[in-house]
Amino acid sequence: IYSRLRDVEAPMLGACYITEMAPGLEDLYEIGTEIESYRDAPELAEKCKALIADPSRRRKLRELGQRRALAQHTIGASLGKIAMMLGIRH
Repeated sequence: IYSRLRDVEAPMLGACYITEMAPGLEDLYEIGTEIESYRDAPELAEKCKALIADPSRRRKLRELGQRRALAQHTIGASLGKIAMMLGIRH
């Protein structure tokens, strides 16, 4: 199970979010569409430069990342998934 709270909080608040790639991150978001990720420092620098130069892409990442986080990664949504897995959801 993947869990880094900032990967939910930042997009939920509408951030243009770029984070280090981690196993399971692709289960939360569509990388490159809803959030951005990097594997090493040179890739981080390259992607930051590209995002700085492209306000429209930054806006789209903010909007789509926030939409996904608010739709699927709230406490209520998470509790609903847990309840369903445990067979206790009505």
